[in-house]
Amino acid sequence: HDPPTEKELTAMNRAVKTKLAPAVHRLNQEKFTMAFGSGGTMTSLAGIDARLTGEPHRESLYVLRRARLKSLYDLLRTQHLKDRVALITDDQRRADILVAGSAVLLAMMTALKLDYVFVSSRGLRDGLMVDLLQKEHSGYNGGWMETASRSESIEEFGEKYNYDKAHCQQVSRLAVRLFEQLRELHGLPDRYVKVLHAAAMLHDIGLFIAYEKHHKHSYYLIKSSGPTSFDSAELDLIANIARYHRKAHPSPKHLPFSQLSSLQQDVVRKLSAILRVADGLDFGRQGKIEGLECQPNGKTLSIRLEGKGDLRDEIRSATHKAELMNEVYSLETKFE
Repeated sequence: HDPPTEKELTAMNRAVKTKLAPAVHRLNQEKFTMAFGSGGTMTSLAGIDARLTGEPHRESLYVLRRARLKSLYDLLRTQHLKDRVALITDDQRRADILVAGSAVLLAMMTALKLDYVFVSSRGLRDGLMVDLLQKEHSGYNGGWMETASRSESIEEFGEKYNYDKAHCQQVSRLAVRLFEQLRELHGLPDRYVKVLHAAAMLHDIGLFIAYEKHHKHSYYLIKSSGPTSFDSAELDLIANIARYHRKAHPSPKHLPFSQLSSLQQDVVRKLSAILRVADGLDFGRQGKIEGLECQPNGKTLSIRLEGKGDLRDEIRSATHKAELMNEVYSLETKFE
């Protein structure tokens, strides 16, 4: 029927779960951190979602959330074919399979507990073409657009995900100042300043997805499509440092962290410890801290703060977030 009846929808969803069960069982035994989707139905659903929500769909990767997909499925299941055709922004011939396609994707995401998937506007043929070009021309890097040679800035990337620019700039300023004053403790070369700056500027972009687990969402967004002004090794570091700006400390039990080299893991521990403190010092997002001075003394690190107004909340937050700093540098951090 058009639209399908409740009985037909129930039968369809039952069949979908049965067919997906073996694949879901196998995938749930694998370790994975991100999920990507491509193909006509997937891109059509992403296009409709962008159109209905007013979200830009200009990027090669679009974030399709499970909650929004559920709303989209609930809409599509009630519409006549002509109404579904009117919603589609690309190939309108897919209108007749959108209800089933959204049901399959929703069932898969629910079973795998995926909050969202990255939908790629590229398809299998694009990948085959890139693979062929790379084999024939070793210098080819995969770009095919006129803008491929133009590096995307940190600010441009952050703006795509509606980041709080003022807060992130304040956190970056404080983090870089801590890095500079703690050189003798961390022993890292100055080339890591730009990595710390990028992680500080992008640590909260996961809020674009949801507040809950936003540190993990930040990791996925940076890792999958981070600023093109950084290479893949730098993005690995930036994504992991941003991921550890809150909650759990870096651990080999976490798959992304375990895949880093021992040197990279050391960098992530040291810089995420600094980022946490800097983030804590802008607790109210009011830019109260205007300066700081670090004084290492044996097993104690004293950080004297300069700022405006009552700083008790910032000190309380930074003290709590300094636990990783104390662990990594084997000292006790005090703020005054």
